[in-house]
Amino acid sequence: MDIESKCVTTNHYLSTMIYEELQERIEESIETYKFAESIEDIKRMNIAFLRGEMKATSYHLGPLNSESIPLVDKLIQLNELDYITTNSQPGGLFGCYYQRSYVSGILPRKHVSSFVNSMNAKCQFAFVKILEREMTREELQWLELEDLYWVTTRNGKNVTHISEITFACEDFRDCYDVYNDLVKEYVHVYVMDKRWGYTGTDILDTAIELLQEIKHLDIKE
Repeated sequence: MDIESKCVTTNHYLSTMIYEELQERIEESIETYKFAESIEDIKRMNIAFLRGEMKATSYHLGPLNSESIPLVDKLIQLNELDYITTNSQPGGLFGCYYQRSYVSGILPRKHVSSFVNSMNAKCQFAFVKILEREMTREELQWLELEDLYWVTTRNGKNVTHISEITFACEDFRDCYDVYNDLVKEYVHVYVMDKRWGYTGTDILDTAIELLQEIKHLDIKE
């Protein structure tokens, strides 16, 4: 075997080892979610995932996407304030892709009305949507006609909307039985910045500020 062939074989062997090790760590992480006994367990595991201490969650197959790394500190704050995040992306221009920033997750039902009303009042560029269930085919068809539901475009053409983001976890239904039992008092809330390509974190900063106020009032009560 020549040197080039040996290098190819070695690289393939190393890649296989890395892939198998990663898959094992992903499976271990997902398995951990099945044993959550409280919402605090889920928050703790979510934060561990954001910090890179877990390689997957019950709703995200694989490590945190690199584009979300700059948002980690703010996402951790949201989780600590009981907004358990499940998906997010920064805004900006990435090659031929334009993105709107957003965050999606679950919030205690008792805080949803206050959070949504305050978010709409304080942040003029925020679009907030409560998602109680998976959308029907007719609703999905309607979504394709609504600009506010699209979060990514490529060369001026819409490519990703919120239904694909929010319900992209059907492969983890076996974990969701436990997950849903634990979070039945929570509602799925989606917050997006309406501006295409905007790189600021206004919506995250406003969400953190409002949830801090809500938590403070909750403690006083």
